[in-house]
Amino acid sequence: MLFLLKSRKEGKEKVSIYSVYCFFLRKENGKDE
Repeated sequence: MLFLLKSRKEGKEKVSIYSVYCFFLRKENGKDE
C-alpha cells in the first residue's frame, strides 16, 4: 500500500497499478497451470 501512495506522489501511479495488475495476472495464470 505504501509503495502505491509513494508512487502517486512521484506521478508514477499508472506504473504502480500496471505492476500490480501484471502481478495478479501471473498469479491467475499460475493457478491454471
